[in-house]
Amino acid sequence: MVSKGLIKRNKEATQPKVIENSKTSVVISGRKQSQPLREVLSFINKLREPNNVNWTGQSHNYLPFEEVVEIENLSKHKDASLFFLGSHTKKRPNNLTVGRLFNYEMLDMIEFGVENYTPMKKKGVSNRVESKPCILFKGDAFVNDDNMKMAHNLLLDSLRGKEVKAINLLGLDHVIVCTALSNDTIQFSHYGVEYKPSGQQTPVVELVELGPNFDLKIRRTRFASSELRKKALEVPQELRKGRHHNKNITRDELGNTEARIHVDQQEIKTIAIKKFESLKKRSRDEIDKMNKKAGLDQERLQEKKNFSTTSSSDEPSAKKSKKQ
Repeated sequence: MVSKGLIKRNKEATQPKVIENSKTSVVISGRKQSQPLREVLSFINKLREPNNVNWTGQSHNYLPFEEVVEIENLSKHKDASLFFLGSHTKKRPNNLTVGRLFNYEMLDMIEFGVENYTPMKKKGVSNRVESKPCILFKGDAFVNDDNMKMAHNLLLDSLRGKEVKAINLLGLDHVIVCTALSNDTIQFSHYGVEYKPSGQQTPVVELVELGPNFDLKIRRTRFASSELRKKALEVPQELRKGRHHNKNITRDELGNTEARIHVDQQEIKTIAIKKFESLKKRSRDEIDKMNKKAGLDQERLQEKKNFSTTSSSDEPSAKKSKKQ
């Protein structure tokens, strides 16, 4: 029997977060598969580990362009936002569908045809878990054509793996190159990185072809509506760093942070400050009494001064009388 605490923790894990977890993908095999397509799915499965669910053990009758509900239910069950579906039919041979979801709702989906397949020549980096690839896109079509723009964005989102702030260059051991051959064809090439001694501090870097290499030809596309895309691209309030937040923060030449603080106008009359007796507001009668008191004090002070002067003048005569 499943405990209530486990159900609660699983439910909380699937709730939206300010900083989301790494994207999980599902690799699915369709009704029929060819040998090249099996190897491509196996390569994607190893490339996406450990953030991947492998569903290539048995065939599945999923047709996302005809019925998308089954894929959405599967993504909700596996808590996955990416999927790769491979199928092989006479009408669409070597068919690879790549898609992503937002909030378990289909966002973008592109159907590729795998052509000119070359198998893997050398085993290596594809067996390393969480080995981040260097992904390079070449060609003007990725900038000028709308479908190629979306293919560029979707492939980058699907293959980059876990998002990190920094990586060790020595851990960068394989490169994926996507070249735009035309407005609907992408050449996918996979290379390994070898570091060889050069007699200096910086080693010599060489690219070695690993495979698999193949061409991806765009067949069908399905993109999200403007409203759904706006929701998917919305940034949480906690992570917004716009100009209106940092317009008063600058850095000097030494890198020190300087900020300008705006203070509202202060009500000086109501500020609680130390009040001195001489600055206290008084009535006319109180002022007259104080002046009168000050006059009396002045007279007493003058009397004391006169008394002290007379006493000092009498002292020498008293001394003279004593001597006589």
